[in-house]
Amino acid sequence: MGVSQNIIISLSLLILLCSCGGSDGSDETPGTGDYAVRYEVEGGSGIINVADISYIDANGLEHAIVDAPIPWVYSFRASADADLFVTAVLHGPGTTTLYATITVDNTCWIDYRTFVTESPAFVSGTPQGILTSCPNR
Repeated sequence: MGVSQNIIISLSLLILLCSCGGSDGSDETPGTGDYAVRYEVEGGSGIINVADISYIDANGLEHAIVDAPIPWVYSFRASADADLFVTAVLHGPGTTTLYATITVDNTCWIDYRTFVTESPAFVSGTPQGILTSCPNR
């Protein structure tokens, strides 16, 4: 095989992999349960656009990501009493807004924001708890 054939095959595989479902709510969303959960971390500035993020995944396991590009999103399905948790910290000088949000069933959410770098934005709860405290339910 020539170099150009290898490139074409590699690009074809890349396109195939990118076309698969992901954290956008498609049927490839990980986890089981009756509730659609979405974690989001947003904010930063043109200078600070990465955050250290910790979260509990669809299997109840805690993960930590150092210097995750923001905005950052993770979606999964969960049971009513599943522990939900996401925290994020921006590193750098000065102030800028950082939001951490947990949304359940695309209708109810809890969020926390901070305006100081090195200060964590932290939210936690359960799907049922978030839906119970939702003002539009």
